[in-house]
Amino acid sequence: MGKITRAEIVDYLRELNPESPEHDFAIYTDAFLSYLEAQENIAKNGMICAHPRTAAPIDNPYAAVRDRMAATLRKIGLQTGALWKCQERWFVAVCAEPEHQPDANDFLMVIAPTALAAAETAAKNADEYVYNFCHVANDRGGPVERFTVENPD
Repeated sequence: MGKITRAEIVDYLRELNPESPEHDFAIYTDAFLSYLEAQENIAKNGMICAHPRTAAPIDNPYAAVRDRMAATLRKIGLQTGALWKCQERWFVAVCAEPEHQPDANDFLMVIAPTALAAAETAAKNADEYVYNFCHVANDRGGPVERFTVENPD
């Protein structure tokens, strides 16, 4: 698994919101990444932290950043799919036959917490076969895990 990049977030949002203006994707992505960074700092250092020079207790300055980014995110009405649940990305190719070796272009990015969850999401979205033979990689061209996912229909 790998952390999702800025470009991948923009592409993911674009896929989920094809009618939205392009600038919304960039603004949302920047605010989202800043929000996550600020929240990580707050989780690590707390809402009250030591001043870097005097060591006096101060409000964590990242709290203001987090709050501003949250306000920005709320203003932009985009569908975000699984972005808030998980920022791990996988590349999945769904095939009809277990022996089929997908090309690099057959792999699509899926946001999911595990390789199996990525395979299940891709199989559900493909909805083509009774059995979906999913090839899951954590990087394009990286090692592949294989899963067989039965279509529920």
